[in-house]
Order: sequence, then C-alpha cells, then structure tokens
Amino acid sequence: MKKKKLTDALLRLGFSYEMIQLALEHLPKADEEDALSIQAKQAAQKLQKKYSGQDLHRRIVQKLVQKGFSYQVAIDYVNENFQEEDQ
Repeated sequence: MKKKKLTDALLRLGFSYEMIQLALEHLPKADEEDALSIQAKQAAQKLQKKYSGQDLHRRIVQKLVQKGFSYQVAIDYVNENFQEEDQ
C-alpha cells in the first residue's frame, strides 16, 4: 500500500513509471517484511475468534492481499509462519 501511494505521488510529480519502479527496487526489503508481519499478526488475532485451520489461513491471505501484498508473498508467509499453530 505504501509503495502504491508513493508511486502515485511520484507519477503526479511527473516521474516516469519505469524510473519509479527502478527506484522502488532499491528500497529496503526489511520494511516490507516488517509490514507483512505486522499485518498478518493483526489479521490472525482478529480472525482467530471465528475461524481455524485452513479457513483461517485462507482468510489471513485474503486480508494481506487486500492490504496490497502480492498473493504469492501472502501465501508463502502464512504457510511458513502459521503452520506450527495447527499442529
């Protein structure tokens, strides 16, 4: 979401889309990973009251995608970080 807002602002200032994408590639990945972790934990806390198992995982992924993360990144994160809770 942060990258989209930044991209939109830079486009309004007259920068080309290609130039913006090149610049965004150099942003630290840690910020994105931290944001993903925070958003996933918040979604899990809220959704655990109603859902469990695969349904919970699917809904966490759905929330992350709604927040602007790619589907594959969300799936990978949930599979890595929420598996041990089911066992």
